[in-house]
Amino acid sequence: MKRLSLTTRLALLFALLAFGAMAVIGFALYRRLEQQLVIRDDGALVTRVDQIRTLMRDIDARDLIREKPHLFANMLGNTESLLVVRYADEAPLIVVNPGRTAVPNVTPVPPDAALSLAAVHHATQPDGTPFIYVAATAQGLPGQRELQIVSGRLMTERTRMLRDYRNQILLFATSAAVLAALIAYALARRGMQPLQRLADETASIGMGNLSTRIERHDAPRELDTLIGAFNGMLDRLERGFTQLKQVSADMAHDLRTPIGNLLGQTEVG
Repeated sequence: MKRLSLTTRLALLFALLAFGAMAVIGFALYRRLEQQLVIRDDGALVTRVDQIRTLMRDIDARDLIREKPHLFANMLGNTESLLVVRYADEAPLIVVNPGRTAVPNVTPVPPDAALSLAAVHHATQPDGTPFIYVAATAQGLPGQRELQIVSGRLMTERTRMLRDYRNQILLFATSAAVLAALIAYALARRGMQPLQRLADETASIGMGNLSTRIERHDAPRELDTLIGAFNGMLDRLERGFTQLKQVSADMAHDLRTPIGNLLGQTEVG
């Protein structure tokens, strides 16, 4: 397995940190945006049902539905919405359901109770699309029975927008990681230049120039300990080499006389 250089490791580490930081920030922003959209959509649905309740209180529901059925469709405004108006245990007076969404069975809010965000129910369709709905009872004209109103909406648009936002977060996080890796690689290579110079200077020292020492004036402070250790090693090598040369010279001097005597005696013999 090929070993990674220190420069590459630093670049990968910075890329990982950048991706993690961007992902965490993006996730926090994503969750905040999702919460705000949920509150906005729930509030819009509650307002819509409350408007219908107010309308039914002043106008006969059957006449209004018979004469102006398009009014309810226009109030919904898109094909992902659902509206059912009916008397209890009777067939619906009007059904606006272009998406053929299943009508939920839920206990409606009483007519004397104010609608709030707590009245919104959240469900998920089989395809994973969120669905919100509200059921409320409206008090009709005097002498008429109460009307049940069920209104809901598929959150296809919100789901698509959040998915796009999620993809953008991943794209930005990946781009930031790549950019951080490139910058970290360039900075690491630049930061490693003093170490490379130290290696070159150390490699240039041989038996003929053991007196050479590595200078510290242009090296980072982090390398002072290493340079001091190299210079100390060179001092010991130089002393050892000098002592070895002296020992060799002394041995040669001490052996010269006996060897000369043996040569002379050998020649005489």
